[in-house]
Amino acid sequence: MNEPVVDFTQRLVQTPSPSREEGELAALVLAEMEKLGFDEAYQDEAGNAVGRIRGREDGPGWLLLTHLDHVDVGDEANWPHPPFSGHVDDEGRLWGRGAVDIKGPLAATVYGAAAARRQGRPPRDVWVVSVVEEELGGGGAAVLVPKLKEMIAAAVIAEPSSLQVIYGHRGVARVRLTFNGSPHHAALSRADDNPHYALARFLERLAVAQRPRDRVLGASS
Repeated sequence: MNEPVVDFTQRLVQTPSPSREEGELAALVLAEMEKLGFDEAYQDEAGNAVGRIRGREDGPGWLLLTHLDHVDVGDEANWPHPPFSGHVDDEGRLWGRGAVDIKGPLAATVYGAAAARRQGRPPRDVWVVSVVEEELGGGGAAVLVPKLKEMIAAAVIAEPSSLQVIYGHRGVARVRLTFNGSPHHAALSRADDNPHYALARFLERLAVAQRPRDRVLGASS
């Protein structure tokens, strides 16, 4: 099997890239983007590999997003093939740490965007980005989003999903609440100034509050 995209995927898998050690893989990705004719291919200050294919028109474009890092190998004795071999078996399956999450999709986004470019300029810019530290909480994405959010109309996050199209994902909202009270000696009875009771009343109201529903994702948690 010698298709260029398969060869690229093998080289990705054969390049270990645990979190905070993604530099070698980023260089490999950027070199492939340059070879395939991307208009821009660079590494930002976080270490993310960023590629761009310019569109025919101005305005927000598309983002194809993956990440560079992978989780630990674990016990190598459990692997049918060495985890960084990129071995392709007789059934055409490519084996290795990160083959599914997410180096296979990474190769697909790079080569998919390049294939679209060969058919002519896309209507809008296509950004192909692979971020660092996804497995550690998203440090690379935290640097990327403020820079690109005004340039992107829609994003495809190429996480494995058993080939199902997932329309979105629940996010999280964090708030900090302060309940004020006055410290006093345990011998005194001042329940009206106890912030714990105010917190309890708040939690009771929160438990019965009407939460918004999303058309696709359903009720919030």
